[in-house]
Amino acid sequence: MQHLLRTGPDLFLFCVLFYIAAGFLSLVNATDKAVTIKEVSRLAIYVLIYFIAKTEVRSNSDAQKILKIYLLSSLIIACVGLFQYFRTPGEIAATLENPNILGAFLILPFFPALAVALFCRLDLPERVLWGFTAVLMGAAIILTHSRNAFLALVIGLVLLAVIFIKKRLILLLAGAGAVGLSLPLLFSRFSEILNMEMNVSRFKLWQAAWYMIKDHPLLGIGNGNFPVLYNQYVDLHPKELKYFYDVIPVHPHNILVKVQCELGLIGTVAFILLALSLILKYRDFLKFALKNSFNEWFYKGFAVSLVVFALMNMVDCFIGTRVELFFWLLLGVQHSFLKTDLMRL
Repeated sequence: MQHLLRTGPDLFLFCVLFYIAAGFLSLVNATDKAVTIKEVSRLAIYVLIYFIAKTEVRSNSDAQKILKIYLLSSLIIACVGLFQYFRTPGEIAATLENPNILGAFLILPFFPALAVALFCRLDLPERVLWGFTAVLMGAAIILTHSRNAFLALVIGLVLLAVIFIKKRLILLLAGAGAVGLSLPLLFSRFSEILNMEMNVSRFKLWQAAWYMIKDHPLLGIGNGNFPVLYNQYVDLHPKELKYFYDVIPVHPHNILVKVQCELGLIGTVAFILLALSLILKYRDFLKFALKNSFNEWFYKGFAVSLVVFALMNMVDCFIGTRVELFFWLLLGVQHSFLKTDLMRL
């Protein structure tokens, strides 16, 4: 156990520093170096928040308070979105930049809230509170009209049912699915997922990123420089790429493509190692977390959130949004549990 706690953080720290270093190395080819410095600095600040949370959370009760505040804060944002919808029906964004980001933002707390409500040993009032929280978040996710968020919601619910094999959850999902697909909005948005004409823009963006990758395979074009160079590549390859022009896309709508494009092969290796180290950390947490505790079920639900969030980033990219900030904060709280002194509490 002590060996695990001693070596685990070093591996993760190495991967984090490697990834940040890859960002700085991308300055070599960056057209707009100020943008690259800004992006790397932002990541460094998020990582600092991670380490503050990891070192300053000193008890299970402290962690639980932070997680509950996070869920309630997310509930408030969901309620703002619902208020927007009833005031002016249509896509909702609440306090975030756009509906897609709101959908991704709410996916992260939705499954922890649902897992706690369904599986954690709680008094009835608290169980109702977190169940109500999950319902309102789910409603807000649906009202974003984001196909990506819809799909993540469905896949996550299926994963939650399959992993924890709860008959009541499976019945709940079956009923919710039947009702959901009967709604014109959900049915039409789901049908658009397989409509290739609705996804042409992403193919164009990936093609543009591919040309950039071919030109700068090792160090990339510079962190955050995809929108800087996009129109230049459209001018070079107008037949293949011309789709956006007046509106410049901020990223290529795929996190792996973005990393390879902007940080190069070194950045991709660093990113993969970072992801693997996070998986190892998660395994360690689930092995030693207090059984049937709020914190355990929160992070079991959060594991589902991370899986579907990763899938969402295959057709979009939420690096640089406020979603990433809370991602690092929640990881910091989780990794605080791997401290020897906290394990004893």
